[in-house]
Amino acid sequence: MDHQDFAQLLGNYGEFVGAIAVVVTLVYLTTQIRQNTNAIRSSAYASWNEAAQSWGDFVADNAKTLAIVGKKPLDQLTQEELFIAVGFATKTFSQGQAAFLHHQAGSLPDEVSDAYLRGFLNAFEVNPVLGGIWRNGMRDAYAASFVQYVEQKVPALATDHS
Repeated sequence: MDHQDFAQLLGNYGEFVGAIAVVVTLVYLTTQIRQNTNAIRSSAYASWNEAAQSWGDFVADNAKTLAIVGKKPLDQLTQEELFIAVGFATKTFSQGQAAFLHHQAGSLPDEVSDAYLRGFLNAFEVNPVLGGIWRNGMRDAYAASFVQYVEQKVPALATDHS
């Protein structure tokens, strides 16, 4: 075997080893990306869950007033009740939007999102003050896709902005 044939043989071995290294690197990177994606989803879910617990704490802390607020029309609320109702609405709408957007981004599983959003939409039926606050302009503070989702699911909330 002459020098040129030997160099050709070494080159072929080098290409083979290089090809194997590329495949191993791609498998490693794929695994790392999957693990990173799962970690990001888990972190996003934990963040959303913490916000949901905060919302639950707010409701528990204000349950008595919210029960009164739920029985009166929006225009008959006292200043204090209106303040609490707007706080409740802000937390409720923000948490609903968070669930909606996390689900759209893939960081909130379907079953969790569906269950939460069913409860969120039900809040409009249980507490008509929420609908009044929504229609009186608070809807404008939220993402258009979320507003469209809510108003598609609860047509009575749709407002004409023409």
